[in-house]
Amino acid sequence: MIISKYPYLVQDEILCNMECSDIFLLSFASKNMKKSIYTSKRNRFKRISSITYDCLDTDQPYVHINYDRRWDTIMRIMKHEEDGYFNFQLNVCGKSIDFGSSDQCNYYIASFYPCDKESVIKSIYNYFLDFFGNSVEYYWQSENMKYLLRPFTGRLPFFVPFIPQLQNLSLCVSICIKLSWIFADMKTLENFLTHSPVFKSVFMKVRETTEPFNPESKLYQAKYVVIDQDELTAPDILRYLKGDRQHHQRTLCPKYTFGIMNTKVQILPQVTHVWSENQIIVWHL
Repeated sequence: MIISKYPYLVQDEILCNMECSDIFLLSFASKNMKKSIYTSKRNRFKRISSITYDCLDTDQPYVHINYDRRWDTIMRIMKHEEDGYFNFQLNVCGKSIDFGSSDQCNYYIASFYPCDKESVIKSIYNYFLDFFGNSVEYYWQSENMKYLLRPFTGRLPFFVPFIPQLQNLSLCVSICIKLSWIFADMKTLENFLTHSPVFKSVFMKVRETTEPFNPESKLYQAKYVVIDQDELTAPDILRYLKGDRQHHQRTLCPKYTFGIMNTKVQILPQVTHVWSENQIIVWHL
């Protein structure tokens, strides 16, 4: 069906009855279709607050469109599989990308070969950046607990999450610090922080470390910081936090919840005076 052949009102009715994932895939078809969709669905798009690239326990992100009280998964960016469902190709920001669908999910899959991973992600990201501009927030959410909690044996290198360098992208990340575990080496951690985009939130599990944090660390640029610490002998991570930054009134990362359950929580009095009531700094005892 060629939608552009129909009158505007018919096109609008068709689009109103399409899923969000179908609408955005259709917008890849041509510049005219992209313009038509944006014009027709402008009010609907105004309700979108952010786009999240969700890498929870994976390095193959889900792409979520976030509204105030809900979210829709519109696609997943995955490594190419020969027996996969990649049955058509679309041009996205000048790059040909294989797409497909599966009966097991209600979103589309964009595939990449290992050598093209970053360029495929960049093309899709730049497309949405051009589509929405600065009207929405863009987040890369990395909470790879399967890797963060994996003991380091010495035979394998430290696992460092893949974080692309993209314009206007903000990072929400979880980090685990424990001797002989991932990110126990402070140089590796600082290198990761230095080469990452701007942080919006950091959830840090501090289990065992005696190395001090660099007072100039990029960690302290984050808007939200949550510290989960079992031992009071760990370095005073919060001592370099400053309260002269602007803070938002709501959680910045959709689906990223800072929850403390069945735990005695003490708010550190020596740092709370520099933080607004909407920020969360906790210390486990």
